[in-house]
This record gives sequence, C-alpha cells and structure tokens, in this order.
Amino acid sequence: MTNNNIRAGHKISAGSSNKVTVRLISSIAELQSWAKQEGVAEAFDIVAQAFGQSEAFTVIGNLSQELSHPESSVTLNDWVENPIVNRLLKLHAAYQSSSHISSQHPPLSHSGNSSSTAHMLRSMGADIAKRHFLLYLVTNPLSGGCSEHAYLLRRKIRLWLIIQALIRTADHQCPHDANIQKVAGYITKDIHDANWEVVDALLDRTEQLLPRTSSPYQYFSIALEQAAREVAYSGPS
Repeated sequence: MTNNNIRAGHKISAGSSNKVTVRLISSIAELQSWAKQEGVAEAFDIVAQAFGQSEAFTVIGNLSQELSHPESSVTLNDWVENPIVNRLLKLHAAYQSSSHISSQHPPLSHSGNSSSTAHMLRSMGADIAKRHFLLYLVTNPLSGGCSEHAYLLRRKIRLWLIIQALIRTADHQCPHDANIQKVAGYITKDIHDANWEVVDALLDRTEQLLPRTSSPYQYFSIALEQAAREVAYSGPS
C-alpha cells in the first residue's frame, strides 16, 4: 500500500509538472509568433540563444529593462549604425509597444545582492557558469556608489558585452563564449566589490582613447581593447 501511495503521489506530481511545462512551452511559442509578426524574429532568436532562453527564462523582459535606462539610450544612439544594435533596438521597441507581451513576460526581479540573485536563478534551473551568465548580468542592478559619468561608463560596458555576445552568436554560432562569460562574471558585482576599481580605471582609459566627437561601437571596441592591453602590461601598482 505504501508503494502504491508513493507511485500515486509521483503520478500527481508528474501531471502537475507536465501542465507547467506545457504552459511554459506555449509561452515561448507565443513569443516566437509575436516576434515573427513584428518582424523581429531574427533578433529574438539571437537573443534567445545568447541569453539561454528556456521554459523557465523568457529573458526578453530583463533585456528590455536593461535597454530602457537613460544612460543605455545615450549609448545605443551612438551605436545604432551597428547592425546588431539596430536589430536589438527594434526588438526592444516592439516589446515596449506590446502591452500584452510586456505584461505576460515581465523582467525577473533580483533578490537583493548578487549572491542572493545567483541563488534564486540557480533554484529556477539556471546554469550561470555556462549558459545564463548574461541573464544573471542584467537581472542584477548595476552597482552605483560612483560619479554619474562613471555610472554611465559602467552601463556602457554591460551593453558592449551584451552586443559582443549577440555578435558572437549571430556571426560565429557561439552563443556562450567563455571569454564573455569571464568578463560578465567579473562585472556582475555588488557596490563595494574591489573589481570596480579595476573596471573604472579601464573605462577611464578607454574614454581617453576615444575621439572627442561621436564614438560608434567599433571605436569603443578598439579603444577598450587597447586600454585592456595597457592595464594588463602595467600590472599591479
């Protein structure tokens, strides 16, 4: 009798789980259909691959939230000539203009500090180390405790990393690049983490290397690469 009860219990649990799974799969199908209707299916697919979209994580809500910040708008307007940025902005605009989609697929809330947010995502099935590091990045609020300009630069490197990941996905079929994962982990930190001192110094030097007029995405990438080499050569002070 005990074994029968256990088996019956498993049947009930499995049935409940199957209903949830079907509902979530239907949710992804709805998003795919919506993206096709809006003419942003290609961008949606690239984002889904790069961010590790699954039955548990539709990801578009958190990405759109990241793109909605005022400093994000400033940066992306400078970078709009980049084809990936252009597609991303169209996807973002479509999400924002659809009250049904944005209400049915809102961003995940963070859980306070980065460690608690990581625990929350892992409890939902996230593989932060290999697949969901970008989702982890954008679910965590950007750490402040710095000047307004430094905050803008911190936002800029998050956006740059997201776009790099999308380019790697679209052009090289590499949605979970190990180098991008490493950088994402380095900058997904709380306000007093020592990493920010290094990041801020890197971004200050990057800005010094940029032309004083506009700074398209490619210019920022070149300047960031040069600044990173300089920081690496200088070593610890």
